[in-house]
Amino acid sequence: MAEAKRMPFWVIFGVYPVLLAFILWLYQQVYFLPVQIPPKFLSSKSTLELAIKCSAISTIPIFYLIIIVMLCRILTAAGNVLKEYQGIWFKVHSMCLQNTLEQNFLFAVNLIAIGAFEGLAPEKIVLVTGIYIVSRVLFYLGYIAAGYTGIPAFRSVWMMLTFVNNGFLLWINVKTIFKL
Repeated sequence: MAEAKRMPFWVIFGVYPVLLAFILWLYQQVYFLPVQIPPKFLSSKSTLELAIKCSAISTIPIFYLIIIVMLCRILTAAGNVLKEYQGIWFKVHSMCLQNTLEQNFLFAVNLIAIGAFEGLAPEKIVLVTGIYIVSRVLFYLGYIAAGYTGIPAFRSVWMMLTFVNNGFLLWINVKTIFKL
């Protein structure tokens, strides 16, 4: 893995806040803007059923990463779990898989709770799931780029999108539960 490079001051205090503000603005638009999803995607009888289906679909990135880690173990020296050095390819993918598992747990629990409380319109449930899956795919690509270049900004931008997505769902749950 490349040695981590120090990020310039202007990136930390200039680019990241602007990016976070843009992501928050985007979610404000998702929450308040009318979104039209084709009816075939909304054939569920209830929002809970739709949320469970979307939670199942959100595991696609996990399944892909499991296959990649499995192939790394089969095709490289990473198959020997007693060996200390298992290579950058394996380490990057296994760390990305671990993070995706953690984020998917937060996403699925909050999405199912939203479905149970009917805190979000069905169209928005589908949209938030799509944003989550895209953000995890981009996070994966950014994680690979960060692993090889040593520049953490490649993965942190997409991690921020996933974080805001999960925070958005948590905020809706808290708002619904406590009637804020």
